[in-house]
Amino acid sequence: MVSAFIPVEFYNYRPADIRLKNMTTNTANILDLPFKGNSVESLSCMHVVEHIGLGRYGDPMDPEGDIEAIKELKRVVMSILSSSSPTILSLQPRKPQCACAQRSS
Repeated sequence: MVSAFIPVEFYNYRPADIRLKNMTTNTANILDLPFKGNSVESLSCMHVVEHIGLGRYGDPMDPEGDIEAIKELKRVVMSILSSSSPTILSLQPRKPQCACAQRSS
């Protein structure tokens, strides 16, 4: 765990009962993060974005939820041009899907 080496702030949609040295936990909505624009030096978002907008975690159904989440992450993370700090975004790969319907004659 990285908090063994540096202070970490952990945010989750639901309260997380985690207690580790150098780690604070808070709640946040990925669509409305509690940070000023261009203020986050380093960010890890692991397997979250693909769940946004599905309505499974108390969030509203929104087919563009994943795109809106990425926009919000982009808003708060410092520009790559002004910082060398990393941003890690991990998504679940999916097979391409096609919904096709046949017309009845």
